[in-house]
Amino acid sequence: MSEVEEVTSAWLRVTGLLEASNPGGFGALSPGATDERLGALSGTLQCELPAVLETLLRLNDGSTAKNRREGLPGGGVAVITDPDCGILDGMELLGSQEIVKRYREYLAYAEGDPNYWKPNWIPIIQSQDAPYGFLLAVADGGVSVMEFSEGSYPTAVEWSLAELLGKLAER
Repeated sequence: MSEVEEVTSAWLRVTGLLEASNPGGFGALSPGATDERLGALSGTLQCELPAVLETLLRLNDGSTAKNRREGLPGGGVAVITDPDCGILDGMELLGSQEIVKRYREYLAYAEGDPNYWKPNWIPIIQSQDAPYGFLLAVADGGVSVMEFSEGSYPTAVEWSLAELLGKLAER
């Protein structure tokens, strides 16, 4: 089975489990990305849009469920979590527009520190309330998965995108 077919199969498994265990989260899934959105994403990236990510985004372009922030007395901010937003054990699958936003943010944060975020790193799954998650590292025509977290450099994991989706489905 090709990597693209493996991603398709893994995503269908995720959605099947989600439909059974979290119907609200399943219902909040967006339809696949349009050619226009994929073109905007591709135009933003400073690397090639991997076929496995394009396939995943054509199947699902994020979620309509969104967390919101509310001000607290004294100037604090609370994140109000939409229960349907965390479709993957508290993690959000980023849609094409969220990927563009996060990609730009992380590159801006990394200014002056080339190890913090690289132009060939594409965020794909992120925690609902903090910069923790997974990215695709694109290099020499290949794609690998890395895990990232606030305050530390991303580290490689031994999974393909299909394997990552499978692990998240099993949680």
